[in-house]
Amino acid sequence: MKTKKNKSREKVDAVMQTVLDNFNDPASLPKAVAFSVIKPPADIPMGKWSFTNRMIAYLSGTADARGYRQWEAAGRNVKKGSKAVYIISPRIGKAKDEDGDDELRVFGFTATPVFKFEDTEGETPPEYAEDLPTELPVLSEVAKAWGIDPAYAPSNGSYGGYYRHRDDGPSEIVLCSGDESVWFHELVHAAHYKVRPDAKELPTAFKEVVAELGAAALMHLYSREPHDGFSYEYIKAWAGGSHKSPSKACLEAMKDTAEALTAILTEAEALGLAVAA
Repeated sequence: MKTKKNKSREKVDAVMQTVLDNFNDPASLPKAVAFSVIKPPADIPMGKWSFTNRMIAYLSGTADARGYRQWEAAGRNVKKGSKAVYIISPRIGKAKDEDGDDELRVFGFTATPVFKFEDTEGETPPEYAEDLPTELPVLSEVAKAWGIDPAYAPSNGSYGGYYRHRDDGPSEIVLCSGDESVWFHELVHAAHYKVRPDAKELPTAFKEVVAELGAAALMHLYSREPHDGFSYEYIKAWAGGSHKSPSKACLEAMKDTAEALTAILTEAEALGLAVAA
C-alpha cells in the first residue's frame, strides 16, 4: 500500500517531467513572469520625505517606513527584535533675523529611526485597503503549519515577494503581488529550507532555480494558466551567473525541487487540503 508521501512523490515526479518537457521545447515556453507589484501609496509619510531619505528606504528594501509612533497611529506594532533604519532629519529651531524677528532655521541634521512596513504587524493601513488582496492564497495553511504566517506588503518595485529564513525565530513570507506564481516561488523557498538543513550555505543561484522550477510545477498542479510561474528568463539569468545553461541548471536542481514539492504536498494532504490532480 502506497503511503501519502509516496503518492505525493509520484505526483511530483510526473509534473516535474511535464515541466522539463516544456522547458526543452522552446515553442511551448511560457512567457517570463511580469511581477505585478503593489505601488507604494502616495498618502504616506514617505511621500513627504526628501529624495535622499526615500532612497535610504528603498535601499533598505521597503516602500514604506515610518516612526514607531506613526506605526502605532496606523494600528500597527513594530515586531520585537526589529532593527530601525535611520533617515536624515533636519534640526530646526528659532533664531532672530536681521530685524530681530523670529524665524525658523536649520541647525544641522540628526539621524531619525524609522521602521519598515515588513517589520510591523497589525491592522492593514487604510492607504492599502483597496490595493492588497483580502485573502491568502492556496496552500497558505501549509506555511502556517510550518510556523510561517504569510503577509502582504508593498514593494519598492524591485521584487514581487520574498522569503526570509530565521534560525532564531519565525521565518517570513512577504507577498507584494496577487500573482500566485510569486506565492508558489516563495513557498518553495520555505520548503527547500525545510528539507535541506544546509540550505543557508547553498549558492543563491541554485536556490532561486529550485524556487522558480518548483513554482512552475505548482502552477501545473493547480491548473493555473498560463504557467506564469515558470520564467525562462528568470532561470536563464540566475543560471548565467553560474555560467550554466538554463537546462543544466534545472537538471541540477531537480532533486531538491522534487523534495521541496513533496514536503509541500505531503503537508497539504496531512492538513486535509485538496491537492490538485
